Amino acid sequence: MLKTSSFKKEVTKQNFRSVGWIGIVYLAGLLFALPLKLMMEVSSDRPLGEYFYQRGLFQVNFEIQQLLMIVLPVLLAVFLFRYLHMKESSDFIHSLPLKRKELSHINIWNGLVILVSPILITTLIIAII
Repeated sequence: MLKTSSFKKEVTKQNFRSVGWIGIVYLAGLLFALPLKLMMEVSSDRPLGEYFYQRGLFQVNFEIQQLLMIVLPVLLAVFLFRYLHMKESSDFIHSLPLKRKELSHINIWNGLVILVSPILITTLIIAII
């Protein structure tokens, strides 16, 4: 029996076009908060061992990380589900041959990808450093 895929390429492309900038801002903020600070610490004259054992990575530029962790996921959710609050967008989106549940799942998965990929990229860069 042939099943249709729940991955809708056009909806995903539209989501990344409209809210992809949030992922880019998140990546830039994380790169500014963590690897840049760690590279500055490496180039300083203080011994590194006691710095890293006394403080974890969540303590490095904690205010910036906290702001990014709270504000950007909320912004992403608002922009991903903005079509629910605008009459014209809502009419268009719900006229597509998709069930509402399926559309919601696509938006949630796209949001997860947009939020997790900057974290993975930052983790990879920190591991290289």
